[in-house]
Amino acid sequence: MLYGMAEPVKRALKAMGFTVREYAPIGELLPGMAYLVRRLLENASNEGFLQKAFLRHLSPEALLAEPEGYAEEAPRKSEPEGIVPFTNEPVADFTKGETRAAFRNALAQVGTRMGERYPAVIGGKEYREGEPIVSVNPARPQEVVGTVHGITRDLADRAVSVARDALKGWSQRPPEERAKVLFRAAAARTSLPHGPNTTAGR
Repeated sequence: MLYGMAEPVKRALKAMGFTVREYAPIGELLPGMAYLVRRLLENASNEGFLQKAFLRHLSPEALLAEPEGYAEEAPRKSEPEGIVPFTNEPVADFTKGETRAAFRNALAQVGTRMGERYPAVIGGKEYREGEPIVSVNPARPQEVVGTVHGITRDLADRAVSVARDALKGWSQRPPEERAKVLFRAAAARTSLPHGPNTTAGR
């Protein structure tokens, strides 16, 4: 366990007869803070180890299974003309009153949409046939953020077919045009007061 955190938990584990190993990150302050925040985000996420172990009660075999691999990213090419390169969103400054007020307003707005259900969308048509996927608030596991409908095998085949048909026209567009379409879609998506992203299949 991490040195300096959850000391009562460590004492309880030792009292129960468990061996506890402590570790500490060593280095500069800001990278160390980033490391701790990353650990908190990992452990509090719906797919995090703590969620799986203590809330879903998965078996040790499932917890220790090899995680899903990800393909290595291809080398980045120069940005097309007229396309702004990707930059990280600047960190919000909560010492400013307007930032705190905007954050409170955003939380209140999102709170009104908790628990909604979102269909799968394939070719512009909504489907609610698949098994529901429930997303919960990591800080309040009893609070449902939203429920997304998964898809059946038949719907998966239909989605692949729709994507292949769309590829014929999409692949003929110049890269610059395709990039601009994606940027416009992202801008439109972020301006909507919706819950979980339901536009991926369109």
